[in-house]
Amino acid sequence: MKKFFRRFGNIIYPMISLAIVFLLWFVISKIVDIELIIPSIKTTFLELGKLFSEKNFYLAILNTTWRSLFTFVLSLFCGIFCSILSATFPIFEKIFT
Repeated sequence: MKKFFRRFGNIIYPMISLAIVFLLWFVISKIVDIELIIPSIKTTFLELGKLFSEKNFYLAILNTTWRSLFTFVLSLFCGIFCSILSATFPIFEKIFT
């Protein structure tokens, strides 16, 4: 048994965690019984399927990824520029530290 869990533990434990999350989601959605607050699992996955079938969904993901990448590169260049200023001029080192 110990050998089994050592070999398959990386698969079993995440699956148990996922099952617990879905069980809690199911129970809470039945208790609340308001789709706007806690939608059912079935409704959620049906709507997710509708999203994946729309072209605009993929364009929105691509746009968000592009903006994130652009912002990261812009921040990187600003950081490099500020570090060069700090290394070159002592007054900027005092300002940035």
